[in-house]
Amino acid sequence: MLLIFVLMGLTAVVVDLGIARATQLQLQASADAAAVEGLRARDAKVATSSELELARRLRAAQAAALVFDDNADLASEGAVAYRLGAGPTLATGVGGIDDPAGGLLTDSGPFVPGLQLNLEDNRREGDLVAGTYEATDPADAGRNDWHVESSNYERLDFTPATTLDTPAPSFLARTRRTRDVDGLDRVPGVSSSGPTLPYLFGLGSAVLSAPKPDVYDPRRDGVTVRGTAIANAEPAVIAGMATENVTGLAPIALDATDPTLRRWLGFELQPWSALPAGAQIVFDVIAVDGTIVGVDGGPSPSLVGGALRVRELEERGLEGARVGDVVDGGAVVLPGTGDDVPLGRFYVGLYTTVVVAPDADPDPSSDLDPAPGLGRLCFCVNGFAAITIASASPAPGGGGALRVVGIKSPSIVAPANASAVRSLAANVADLELLSAGAEPLLAPVLAR
Repeated sequence: MLLIFVLMGLTAVVVDLGIARATQLQLQASADAAAVEGLRARDAKVATSSELELARRLRAAQAAALVFDDNADLASEGAVAYRLGAGPTLATGVGGIDDPAGGLLTDSGPFVPGLQLNLEDNRREGDLVAGTYEATDPADAGRNDWHVESSNYERLDFTPATTLDTPAPSFLARTRRTRDVDGLDRVPGVSSSGPTLPYLFGLGSAVLSAPKPDVYDPRRDGVTVRGTAIANAEPAVIAGMATENVTGLAPIALDATDPTLRRWLGFELQPWSALPAGAQIVFDVIAVDGTIVGVDGGPSPSLVGGALRVRELEERGLEGARVGDVVDGGAVVLPGTGDDVPLGRFYVGLYTTVVVAPDADPDPSSDLDPAPGLGRLCFCVNGFAAITIASASPAPGGGGALRVVGIKSPSIVAPANASAVRSLAANVADLELLSAGAEPLLAPVLAR
């Protein structure tokens, strides 16, 4: 008989805490998706800052729901068709919220978060909050309560933005199933919450058999479960080539040895960094060797660069680049007309020159400095930035050059086709490869 009670207790732990743990993981996955999407859309091309903020929060809320949409298409079905969710919506009739008539266990289907936009005041307890994330306490890096979130949603590591006119570097998202004791969890337009998870086997417990209204009773109030995620903007370390519908590295020329490969636009780090954000850049891409020369018409006569490709491109089966890649210039085929160069916002690679030893170069045919025994001059990718190409046409005077006019963009979060890694205190120096003024391309990374 005693063994039966022991087994019942173990079953209660497995069932009740198992459901709570599974629900928490699902809520966290939803919050992760919302935080990343909210930051990814920070610098989308929208007319005004208010329209941009609305658009990105709508995308974040949609991303939170898409986690539970079994065909990843919210337009094809209503919420009632969801087969996935952040735990079941159960009611037991034991004096708590959402009680059905009678005392039978009822199932209303899976819970799918419907996040509130929190657009008006950007309140700290909201479902979606723009702000600034600090990985460690500046005064005490070892502080062990730095990442704790209190019951009223205050955090030491995240400061909500006081204005949404200037893009914040971080974005927080919350999903929750709470009792809403403090009145912070179900505020229209600000916060949302689903019902708590009722104990099933735990209902047989005699704990707090006559609870007070203001005292938490697990049998009546159920289990509170929350998910919180913070995405932070970090310098991009990988960027892919632009396609017809996806922003990416500017496809400025074709590889002369393989016309199916696009060469992308790159600039030497220091001359690029010396230009202010918003500056007009006018340069010629020289036929045959793909070098870039700044010309009059913008603050760029000293700008140098080239149409580049990753040496291991064919082996990797990719069109793109990552920080640390050794890339080269070489023979290129330029478009015949300006219509062959797409216009708009693109990414560019920023590089420094390096000397690669002969035995370290996997492609000896692409040597730029073939002096025997002295290695060869190559380029190492330090990071990426953004440029808006306004026009591209044959350069005056002939010679087969391509005249390009562009604008140096301020630092933006990549809307797609780029990724980053989280900066840790131990390796921040290794990641900070871009000099001041580079206006680096950023990408969202889950920080918490």
